[in-house]
Amino acid sequence: ALRRMRWVDVRSYLADCLNPKLDVATMGAGLEARAPLLDQEVLRFAFTLPDEYLKDATGGKRLLRAALRRHIPPSLFERPKQGFTPPLHRWLREGLRTRLEALPSSEALRSLGVLREGGIRRLVDEHLSHYRDHADRLFALLVLEEWLTTLHAG
Repeated sequence: ALRRMRWVDVRSYLADCLNPKLDVATMGAGLEARAPLLDQEVLRFAFTLPDEYLKDATGGKRLLRAALRRHIPPSLFERPKQGFTPPLHRWLREGLRTRLEALPSSEALRSLGVLREGGIRRLVDEHLSHYRDHADRLFALLVLEEWLTTLHAG
């Protein structure tokens, strides 16, 4: 069952979700990334391993942890999983603050004809005053504005 689950993960979640995200993120910065553990030979070898080689009392990746232990301090890999959550709150209140404050009067957003300046102003004010967290909405609006500006410039 574990082998089938690993196969489904490789064929679906990795292929359809994680790898495209890695490609988009790196290509957007002019980089090309490789995931060494997805090398065909490594995958072929991994699929031959019996389940008991993969799991132990602490969870999965038994062989990988054993290999890492020889080269890397355990504190770097013996910890709970954590996703990558960009610090939008900080970005919007610090580095992107000037652009955020200018967002309500954006000509690019106004040109859509569906967003109200007052509504955007309220989101910005509530977010910057820590009254309400609108980080996701505001970041999406900043991205939309950037896209529209680039589209109209081209």
